[in-house]
Amino acid sequence: MDLAEAYVVIRGDRKPFQDAMKQVKLDTNIGVSAVQKKLDSLSQPMRRIGLAITGMGAAITAGFTGLIYQATQAGDTLDKMAKRTGLTVEALSKLTYATQISGGNIQGLERGFRYLSRMMDDISKGIGESKETFEKLGISVTDTAGRFRGVEEVLLEAADKINALGSETEKTAAATDLFGRTGAELLPLLREGSAGIKALTERAEKLGLVMSQETAAAAAEFKDRMTELKASISMLSVNIGSSLMPMLQPLVEQLTQLSGKTSRWAEQHKDLAGSVGTVGLALGGLLGATGPLALLIASAAAMIKPQLLVVSVSP
Repeated sequence: MDLAEAYVVIRGDRKPFQDAMKQVKLDTNIGVSAVQKKLDSLSQPMRRIGLAITGMGAAITAGFTGLIYQATQAGDTLDKMAKRTGLTVEALSKLTYATQISGGNIQGLERGFRYLSRMMDDISKGIGESKETFEKLGISVTDTAGRFRGVEEVLLEAADKINALGSETEKTAAATDLFGRTGAELLPLLREGSAGIKALTERAEKLGLVMSQETAAAAAEFKDRMTELKASISMLSVNIGSSLMPMLQPLVEQLTQLSGKTSRWAEQHKDLAGSVGTVGLALGGLLGATGPLALLIASAAAMIKPQLLVVSVSP
């Protein structure tokens, strides 16, 4: 059986088809353009949101860093002060609040306690400049069992005894004898009396202002490690710098010699040096003006290049 090949030729007007395809292309471009506009309208708000979130993150991080720094400083200060005065961190926390409320500061409180401790130790040995004041006020440095009293206990008794004195001059003199030059600064606290000071320390506890010994010790340990880290980084910088010094030494010497030669030449040729300076300023101005122009030309060339490529490949 013979096989026959059949050809079907369809003739007609191609214009409607071409018009339809052009419309499809136009509709597609319009759709893409609309999507791009939609994406652009979304990108700006999202960018603002991103910047806002980034700013919030930075602020939160900075806030926590500040909190850590403050906690470390406060804990380290109380820990070291406790070791210098013999008081507990808890007692110092309470008395710091009481002192600040009465108008004093923690530095004055420490100086006063250290002076009082030294005077009490001298008196227990039968010596000391404040022995007469202790005897006049009726304050003993030992308890009934002969044990050395704590400075906090003596402070409370001293507050009542000083308040019982007649004139302000006597009170200031007694406070100075017991607490040194800081005695006058501590007078507002001493005027509260033992009952008033105890009330302030109890309030500090209710307000949550009392730091524990463990917290202060941890803060002091953390600060010590940070101090070590800073020292290590500082020494690393010194070592790197010292290793670079021999390499840079010849360059420094050459620059120094060149500077000297240039200075002597300028001194010997002042007119020519002035002309060189004028030319340099003019050249700098010319480069400053032509630089942006060159960039503009380069940008224009980059924009024209694709168009030329399209023209070159078009039939």
